[in-house]
Amino acid sequence: MIIKNLSSKPLLKDFLLMILFGVLSFLFGLIKLSVPGIEGTVSDLSEIPLLISVFHLSNPLFAIGISAISSIGTPAGGSFFSTLIMHSISLMVYWGIFNYLKKKNLSTPILGLINFFSSLVYYLVFLIPLLIITQNLVGLNVETKFVAFYFELVHASQFEIITSSLVASLYLIQNILQLDLKKHMFELEDTVKERTTDLNSTIKKLKNTQQYLIQKEKMSSLGTLSAGIAHEINNPLNFISGGSYIISEIKDELSINKSSDVIEKYEYASGMIEDGITRANSIVKTLMNFTQVRSSKLIESDLHEIIENTMLFLNFKIPENILIKKDFQLKKNIPLYIDKIHQVIINILENAIFELKSNSKENKLITISTRQKEDSAVLIISNNATQIPEQNLTQIFDPFFTTKDPGQGIGLGLSISYSLITEHKGKIYAENFDEGVNLIIELPLV
Repeated sequence: MIIKNLSSKPLLKDFLLMILFGVLSFLFGLIKLSVPGIEGTVSDLSEIPLLISVFHLSNPLFAIGISAISSIGTPAGGSFFSTLIMHSISLMVYWGIFNYLKKKNLSTPILGLINFFSSLVYYLVFLIPLLIITQNLVGLNVETKFVAFYFELVHASQFEIITSSLVASLYLIQNILQLDLKKHMFELEDTVKERTTDLNSTIKKLKNTQQYLIQKEKMSSLGTLSAGIAHEINNPLNFISGGSYIISEIKDELSINKSSDVIEKYEYASGMIEDGITRANSIVKTLMNFTQVRSSKLIESDLHEIIENTMLFLNFKIPENILIKKDFQLKKNIPLYIDKIHQVIINILENAIFELKSNSKENKLITISTRQKEDSAVLIISNNATQIPEQNLTQIFDPFFTTKDPGQGIGLGLSISYSLITEHKGKIYAENFDEGVNLIIELPLV
């Protein structure tokens, strides 16, 4: 049990402090200030480490060890026993006073000031009286009266008393401030860690929300595609149905009549069926290109093909009075996330179609153009509906910003498009021109 206690951290810490402050007191005691006319008595600075040691000890009994080490430096004319006793008792009492005051949670300046007076009490009430008593017990200065000897020692040691008390109190103040600073630093680090954890959690939630919204918008785009498919696939089915009907009519004629009219009719019907099958196959292929699960890698792709595929499914939404004009000047493939670019183009075109439908202008036009600009591919989708108010130009890509009436949109299309273009390390922005708005997308070529 004793060995276990000695190895515990508080005891080990106090033991090391005992050695440290005992040695420091011994070294400070080498600085001697003689007290003339008083046998076996000198003044020194050994009390400074002794007073400071009290602020760090958790067990006052170690003050005896500190006093013992310090007392090794007792002058030849003095008494080791007298020095040991007076310091041990005085330090333990001073330790009790200090720890009592510390529990009062006083402010640092007040505690420092009170400690200064406590140090004076240490000298005037305990140390010097105990010095006189213990020296008398060992036969030193027995001929001098207690009161006269006391005041003579106080007068001779006044520099030591004031200096030691002041230095110890100033040390206490700076030590408390240093500990408070460390405490605040640790608290700040904990706060930063906590805030960082909260921030990472929030970022993770935002990313999850963003992915949810992107998927939701993609499902909305798939709804558009489904409607487009239903409309577009009906045409090739009509071709196939018409061709099949004609063939059924001439089925019997083919076996007995092989006139040029019948053969021409047969070839026309076969062509209708083949054309219908081709168109249906094109629609299904385009749908598969749009909906298949893509890898997270960029793929060198033909932007114009993606635009054409997207337009295929939006044709049914475009009124006859809206003209689509294309001006493709880009000459090379570019790295793209194909499904994401599909979604961006759908979002922008649907907005353009909505604006033009709401406008009473006669000549309604959507222009889709591509070109190369230095190291970027530029896609511009324009409409000549109305300009965007200048104060809204920087807001149209904000989540949930919309100028549509309630129930006509929630303001996520362009926000998600902005996010998807950012994933390409590209840029998307809007510019007004004389008759409408340009939505400009810049995508890196490499």
